[in-house]
Formats: sequence, structure tokens, C-alpha cells
Amino acid sequence: MARTLPSLPAFEDPRTASELFWVKHQPFLETQGFMLRPRYHPDWHPSWILKDGTDLKAKYGFKVEDDNIFLHGSVLLDATRMKDGVKVVLRMVPVGSQELAMMEHLSSADMVRDPRNRTVPILGIIPIPGEEKQRVFVVLPMLRVFNSPPFHCRREFADAFRQILEGIHFMHEHNIAHGDACTSNFMMDATGVCPRGFHIAYPHSYNGVYHVLHERPRCLVSPVSYYIIDFETTRHFPAGRNDARATAMKCQIKNSPEFLCSPPLHNPFCLDVYNVGATFFRTCERYHGLDDFKPFFLTMMAEDPLFRPTTTTALEEFDTFMAAKDVIWMRSRIWPNDSLHKPPSRLVQFLWRKFPSLLPYF
Repeated sequence: MARTLPSLPAFEDPRTASELFWVKHQPFLETQGFMLRPRYHPDWHPSWILKDGTDLKAKYGFKVEDDNIFLHGSVLLDATRMKDGVKVVLRMVPVGSQELAMMEHLSSADMVRDPRNRTVPILGIIPIPGEEKQRVFVVLPMLRVFNSPPFHCRREFADAFRQILEGIHFMHEHNIAHGDACTSNFMMDATGVCPRGFHIAYPHSYNGVYHVLHERPRCLVSPVSYYIIDFETTRHFPAGRNDARATAMKCQIKNSPEFLCSPPLHNPFCLDVYNVGATFFRTCERYHGLDDFKPFFLTMMAEDPLFRPTTTTALEEFDTFMAAKDVIWMRSRIWPNDSLHKPPSRLVQFLWRKFPSLLPYF
């Protein structure tokens, strides 16, 4: 005789309107090979509400995974690719938009073949049922912001900067200006750095519950790949870089000379150079041990755009700068200004430089 399972208690659905959009499309996405987290399933029941109606959150203050709300859920959400278990991101992009056209162009076969291309690759495009002519789901790899976890040594920082600059240079070489080069648009493939992964709504946790992130220094799991994302403000200028002019400014760095002038007519390629330099200059200011890089970034931030180097010149000058540094300087430990750990003694620094495998223990 079949046993009937007790019905679960009724509850007030805590999911937002943007979350319910994903709930609506969860069955369809599953047929396409992508599984959303339990919170976005139509038959979801909060894990903190027991069968007898006890609310564990209210009673004990429990932290549970399916209570995490992703703040950018109206535009994108994480998913698991069912065929191999790889974490991906599904981003909604308007059909016919400049953003979608640019993403497809930068992910074309000819562009992807160039190893300097650091733009995020498209893994797939899925039309949204009922909105085929309005929006699509663009499948992207799940990436982490480039500066988290913190850098451990100068080599890690230098590698991140060079890859990002090389990616911007690649775009400029094809007369494409990004338009919003900034921290939140520079990402990292954290597969080796965070071997147990991370939760998209709770980045400092590997499972969305505990404030624990299993991380390894980049220099011990290299090579680490960095990517450029978000092409809403990206534009192609067929006439070339020198004569390019733009007025629309939606960049997140708002202290550039171009942003402060009125009207904001500017060369978007020069603005990209400023924004990249400003992003990494600010990163330098948050660390002990990165002062040697500051003069280089200040050159990229020259008030007069004509005095800023092109990405070609900047790459050449940076490579010359790095070639003059020895291995010990590159391996030297750097520390965030707000770090709870004190910089180690000179003896420890010496031992670590000679034996980099000791890094995780300091």
C-alpha cells in the first residue's frame, strides 16, 4: 500500500518579481540543459520552514543557502550546465541591441582565435519563450571579480594588469572602444584560485551558507585568466581611433577629465586608457608594496588625453618596466592595507621568495 507524504505547510513566498521570472522559465531552461538553484524551482519550499511550520530562521537565526537573494537577478542568474556540472551565468540581453551584436562579434571564430582576446566568450544563446523577438539568454562562464581574493605578490598583480591591458589593446586594434573599463567589468576565472567554487549571491562563501572561501594564491595555480565583460557601452568606430568622438558617457569611473567637462565630447579610446590606469592605481593604493607601479598608472591618467599613451605604447612600456625587475622583486609579498595580518619579518620574506611553496603558511 502506497504511503502518502504529509503536506508541507503553507508559506508566504519571499521571492521577488524578478526572481519569479526565472521561476517561470526554470522548466524550459532545464530542457535546454541548464539547472537553476532550488530557490528558482516552481515547487520550491523554503528549507528553513519545517513540516510542522517551525521557522528556523526566526527561531534560531539559521543561515541557509536558498535564502540568498542575488541583487542582479533582474538581468542575470547562475545555473549549472547539466551535461558536465560546470557553473555558468545566464544573462538577458535585448535582441538587436549593440551589446548583443558586440558580444557575438567578439566571440566569433576569427576573434576567438587570437590569444590576446580577453573578452568573455559566449557559450550559447537561448531565445526566451514568448519573447523571441525581444530578449535572449546569453550563456557565459561564471567568473569572479579580478581583485578578489586579494593579490599575494607583485607577480599576481602585474599579470592581472597586463592581461586586462592586452584585452583592451586587442579591442582598440579592431577600432572598438569598451566605454566602461572599471573594476566590476574586469573578471577572473577562479577555477584554480577557489577550488571549491563560490556562491554568486554570497561571494565570500563556497556554499552560500558558511562565511568560508577555500582559496589558493594565484601564483601557485597559474596561469589564471582574466576577462573583460559588459559591452553595453562598447562601440565600433570604423573610421579609426584618432578621429573617434563620443558624447554618451555611462562609465562607472566619474572623475576622469572627460567626465567632468561639458559637453562631454571625448575620444573613447583615450578614456579607456584613463579608466584602466585609474582602476589599477586605486588597487595599488589599497596595498602595501605596490608603490612602484603608481607612476606608470599616473601616466595613463594624464589630464590631457593627448599625453596619455596608446595601449600599444603602454604595453611596450610596461613590458620594459617588468623586464628590469628580478624574480625576488616579483615574488615579494604584498598586503592589503586593511589586512588583519602584519607583514612578515624580513627573514620570512626571504624564505618565501626562495621557497614560494611556503606562501600558504604565512
